[in-house]
Amino acid sequence: MNKEKLQPQEQMIQNKWKSRMCPIVNGIMFGNGKIVELEADKFEGITLHPQIQRITSIETFVLEHGDYWTSLDELCGFDLLSRNLRITGGEGGFGGDGFVALSHSSDDQLIWIAFFEDSNPFIQVSTNNDESVVIGITTLETVWQFPIDQPEKPKVYKAERDK
Repeated sequence: MNKEKLQPQEQMIQNKWKSRMCPIVNGIMFGNGKIVELEADKFEGITLHPQIQRITSIETFVLEHGDYWTSLDELCGFDLLSRNLRITGGEGGFGGDGFVALSHSSDDQLIWIAFFEDSNPFIQVSTNNDESVVIGITTLETVWQFPIDQPEKPKVYKAERDK
């Protein structure tokens, strides 16, 4: 991605990502500045489908919550060499925070990041067989599936334990 062609909001997001910072927004932030806030109820033993609460932008976020950012710590990563993609998972600045991010392997440009205050840290990331879905597993043994092209439509379920 050529930095000279980036809009100011994209440049801010990319700079924050490279500094491993993320806005504290439950949902998906895209590298172009679009934010999709997601809302999900607690669940016990069932699949959860988080719902879109609102679609906004990084400009609106900065106006409303300018300093509401958190640092990110990478706990796991996975490269999709055939697609020049890197999947990263980890934790934010508070105990319950977790994130999964998709970026370009060659230049670390962020495509999207999923951040949730109550997910707990993501400790394992991978993809499904056809590499169309990013799979993240948290310390709560919750499995999150993010379609690569539509991460704002995740599915969440409890991992099955071996008997």
